[in-house]
Amino acid sequence: MPGKLEERYRFYLAKKQDILDIMTYIGKYWKPNHILAQNREFFEYEFAAGEDIHFVLARDRKDESLAGIHGYYLCSKNKAHWDIWGSMWSARSEPDDLPFLGVELARQRDKLLKERCQIGVGNNPKTAIPLLERVFKHHCGKLDHYYMLNDLKEYTIAQIKTKPLPSSSQTDDKGYFLERIETPAELAAKFPFTDYTDQIPYKDLWYYQHRFFEHPVYHYLIYGCFTPEQKMKAILVFRRQEQNDSAVLRLVDYYGEHEALSHLNRELRALLGPEMEYIDFYCCGFAPEILTAAGFVLKNAEDGNIIPNYFEPFVPENIDIWYNSSLPNPIICKADADQDRPNAVK
Repeated sequence: MPGKLEERYRFYLAKKQDILDIMTYIGKYWKPNHILAQNREFFEYEFAAGEDIHFVLARDRKDESLAGIHGYYLCSKNKAHWDIWGSMWSARSEPDDLPFLGVELARQRDKLLKERCQIGVGNNPKTAIPLLERVFKHHCGKLDHYYMLNDLKEYTIAQIKTKPLPSSSQTDDKGYFLERIETPAELAAKFPFTDYTDQIPYKDLWYYQHRFFEHPVYHYLIYGCFTPEQKMKAILVFRRQEQNDSAVLRLVDYYGEHEALSHLNRELRALLGPEMEYIDFYCCGFAPEILTAAGFVLKNAEDGNIIPNYFEPFVPENIDIWYNSSLPNPIICKADADQDRPNAVK
């Protein structure tokens, strides 16, 4: 079948002249009012790198129409440790299209990009996850969802039926502290990125500058975790989310030494302040005892509590996020891939 698919479709890495066709495809086959179908400026922020556009495309050789798309995000510019996140993965199903075009798109992606590891976040557990497990032999699972609840009289974003008891295993802070990082230059001077090239995925300074400091819609709060000796052990990225005349703090990225997180309970509580409802953290690859020591509790279905994930529009429900990885033991956070992307530019 791959031979027939390559005879029928032309697979290649997208260029800037393909943008309008990709946006039209998204609006027709993915979602009509999707931000990436409507806002070219945001599309280019997400996927453009000069003349290169981070999509693998399939064009029908019969009429040069776009028959399939597979977006991706770079975790770094380091080709020796080059990991990517998958994004929109779609093949049209017109009456005369060949079957398995979507599978071939993913194979062509690996062939063209030659990445070390491919990670997807936000996959459909009924369709994509079984395919990724059976056909591509990927490691798949569900992100853990932790939260640190503030002690308030009432909550308007969270729905709390059972207040979790404070953990008795919280670790002494040992003088660890959080400090705002205001510029990419400050981050470059303080954090040893090259110490983490073996971590899956590897993220570099370019990634943090583009993804968080330069984001055109969201305002991210970037913090460094420091020892008493002023050594930076980890990067923490937060985003404040407001809803129902209240607010929560979302820990959307953590990168660096995991053990350092266990010493941050006091500092995280200080970020909550007197009115923030909670801090939540979707993640994979973090030891439960470290998160418990930091003061987080794992969301579970038995206690009746709801810690929402969707805010655009607001959906007061618990949401599971599924992932896949071509290599074992990935470290995944909420802002990886396209999981912390706005639905509209206001």
